[in-house]
Amino acid sequence: MIFLKKIKILFIAFFLTLGVFLIAFFNLFQKWNWVVNDTILYDEMNTPSSEIVIVAIDDKSLADDAMGRWQEWERSDYADLIGKLEEYEAAVIGLDITFSEHSKDIESDQQLADVLQKYDNIVIGQDSGGNKVISEFKKNNASVGVVEFPVEEDQKVRKTELSFENVPYEHFTIALIKKYLNLSETESFLDSQNQKYVISEQAVRIPGTAQKISSIPLDKEEKAYINFFGPPNAYTYISFIDVIRGEVNPAEIKGKIILVGEDASSLYDEKNVPVSAGKPMPGVEIHANFIQTILDGKFLIPQSKTQEFVAIALAVFLSCYLFYLFTPFITTLVFIVVVLLIIFLWAELAPLLGRIVNIFYILLGVVVSYITIFVYRYATVEKARQKIEKAFSMYVSKDIVAEIKKHPEMLNLGGEKRVMTAFFSDIQGFTSISETISPEVLVALLNEYFSAMTKILFKYGGTLDKYEGDAIMAFWNAPALQPDHALQACLTALKMQQHLEILRLKWKKEGKPDLKVRMGINTGEMIAGNVGSSDRFDYTIMGDAVNLSSRLEGANKYYGTYLMVSETTYAATKDHFEYRELDLLKVKGKNNSVRVYELLTRKGHLDDTMRQMLPHYKAGIEAYYQQKWDYALTHFNKVLEIDATDGPTNLYVSRCQKFKEKPPVENWDGSYELKAK
Repeated sequence: MIFLKKIKILFIAFFLTLGVFLIAFFNLFQKWNWVVNDTILYDEMNTPSSEIVIVAIDDKSLADDAMGRWQEWERSDYADLIGKLEEYEAAVIGLDITFSEHSKDIESDQQLADVLQKYDNIVIGQDSGGNKVISEFKKNNASVGVVEFPVEEDQKVRKTELSFENVPYEHFTIALIKKYLNLSETESFLDSQNQKYVISEQAVRIPGTAQKISSIPLDKEEKAYINFFGPPNAYTYISFIDVIRGEVNPAEIKGKIILVGEDASSLYDEKNVPVSAGKPMPGVEIHANFIQTILDGKFLIPQSKTQEFVAIALAVFLSCYLFYLFTPFITTLVFIVVVLLIIFLWAELAPLLGRIVNIFYILLGVVVSYITIFVYRYATVEKARQKIEKAFSMYVSKDIVAEIKKHPEMLNLGGEKRVMTAFFSDIQGFTSISETISPEVLVALLNEYFSAMTKILFKYGGTLDKYEGDAIMAFWNAPALQPDHALQACLTALKMQQHLEILRLKWKKEGKPDLKVRMGINTGEMIAGNVGSSDRFDYTIMGDAVNLSSRLEGANKYYGTYLMVSETTYAATKDHFEYRELDLLKVKGKNNSVRVYELLTRKGHLDDTMRQMLPHYKAGIEAYYQQKWDYALTHFNKVLEIDATDGPTNLYVSRCQKFKEKPPVENWDGSYELKAK
């Protein structure tokens, strides 16, 4: 049965894995996936490089007392800027500006063309549509690169294309890096088979570091991810006008990668990125982040579909197993811990590994596993447990029902042998009582009696086996384990007898019969389990030890007692209760004698009458076993002087008198065989 359940869980996990992978494959929740990855991938470990400086066309440069409206700037202004930057020994200069039209001043265009002709460390930008002006500048030493960044469905820039159809130029960032690494003449190409963009056939060392680079990893769409090294405006910014006026420290320019671009809100060259936090990033700074991604080698490498499937499968199979293993409440706690653990571990590992793992789909796998197992449990396991609860709530306390629900396997058909304590009770003279009252009154009386006794039974952890006529059968230490089962059984019996005294007073006022109840308790090895079919069964106990408890209940009649226990129950509880020995008894159907005791009360709670009687009674019993009949009678008679109605004492007086006349057989061991049940 358990094996079949595990097989079902495996099937559930397989189909969940397949379903979640298909969702991931078709990017059905891509926006949520981005939200999770954006939160995890970019953290404080990334620091903007000081080797990249942005010369910004900012509000300060656009002021009336500076260069004025950007639309009125001349190409000569850019020529002057480049001249200054070259004077300060910039390593490379990238103009993130598309010169899509000729200026009105042809001489101004020529000035820029002359500067581009003079220096070979410059890259100028263009859009993917191309334009004639760029083509003319290309005739000079300047390289040209596409400056566009595609936006995703959530209007954020995360990655970019590196090769473009029908455009003879590379990406602006690639062109600039090739200038920086003196690779301007090398031919870059897209390696679709290995999902990478090759910028050099051989690895090239990055200046000032031990880092080497030859290619850039791509995703399945043949795009490269951009790593981000800080929020917008995290890089070093220098105002365009400050460079023109010579109001900069040359050390801020020397040997640096210089990017020239827009940083004025009025120019609208801004994009939202994963680290925007509500503030868009200037396009020129996106280039700065991509440049640093490549030069630092901090690529964000997308996982393959095989890796994604394995990750989802591991998450789903492990989750299904864990969630099925525990109770619903613990499962919920495990679910929360698993989700938090995945997020925490990946938040720590992702920036270090630079891997883009679609963590959202892994978390989705965990969530759907939790929901599915919860529903499955409710539909099967919980339904079965509710059936158990409904069936056993009539027979055991709520605590034991809860234990059974945790471990329903204990109720499988079959039996388990263990030491338990069995209890039988029967109403004295019930047949005669039933003949004196109407059936309606009899049923009401029994219902009141059974309700009160069962409540006490449950309070002390007993399991109700059955009501049989006026009898009650119960036991302890099954189905749930109870190390103190003998103690609990004895407490139950005493409490029942005490409560019966209260009920008898009530019934007397109501004109109802006086009910007295005999009880028998035995502790021993018994078999507990379900007896019946898989559809209908009774959880019960069987064995000689069970039968003995029934015989002890009946034996009370002979001794005039109401609460008899066996020697095994006595041995287990003698430190907790007051007892008096009744006999070495051989009950009907048994070959061996059993020493039996009357359970009187809790330890230290004897009443005055019994306290006076017991010493004489014990002395009488000892003399009886030694066959000192007269000495025994002397003590027994003293007991009767205190309580003339004491049943066991009257019995022993009668025996002693008989044995005086006719002594017992030779080698008599003191036992007495009870002929009747």
